[in-house]
Amino acid sequence: MEHKTDGTQRMELKDKQLSGIGVMKGGMARKTRIDGVASVREDLDSESLVVNGTADFKGSIKAGNIDINGMAGVAGQLVTELCLVNGKLSVEESMVAREIKVNGGLKVHGSCKSERLICEGKLKLDALSTGELRLKLEGKSIIRELTASRIEVVGESGWSRSVWQKLLPMSTENGLSAQTIKGDDIYLERTTAGIVRGARVVIGDGCEVGLVEYSGELDVHRGAVVREQRRV
Repeated sequence: MEHKTDGTQRMELKDKQLSGIGVMKGGMARKTRIDGVASVREDLDSESLVVNGTADFKGSIKAGNIDINGMAGVAGQLVTELCLVNGKLSVEESMVAREIKVNGGLKVHGSCKSERLICEGKLKLDALSTGELRLKLEGKSIIRELTASRIEVVGESGWSRSVWQKLLPMSTENGLSAQTIKGDDIYLERTTAGIVRGARVVIGDGCEVGLVEYSGELDVHRGAVVREQRRV
């Protein structure tokens, strides 16, 4: 994925910056930075976007790199190369990124596509398609349809909560809920799923799965429940 803009045009663009509380216009920019609380009215197309605080984007975002430290909401689509979230990001439509790193929470109402997604916290996604998913659970994650080459979902034991995770509401449940999970190499803990399909599958502690279909190897932890397993 490339963030392309005519080089001459990009050099002529100005930076956008807001400090404090206010409203920012969208449009095209070289670099965009928000320190405080901001509402961005239109679509934003920027080489980079940094949010330190809270931002409400009324339109869509296209940016090379996005760095969110706090909370951000996007009413439209989000397209980026690299998205770093320390806090919480919510996208009303779809999200496309090369790499996504989340320390806190990510919510996407539409489809989410990436080459790699790493999260320590919780995810709420309608459909995720990625090359690699690494999820360390903190609270309740929901991914209706999950497709990835490599999937690793582990519980929170053995790692400490970050500052931003401590600010997020605690959930009485800690786990991943999914309708379908498809991949090549799959390792799951504390996951409830209707169907899991993969080549090499490990169903770890705290899992409850309706059907596992596997073509290579299957390992079911004694603390897991698999109602039906089928080699295909």
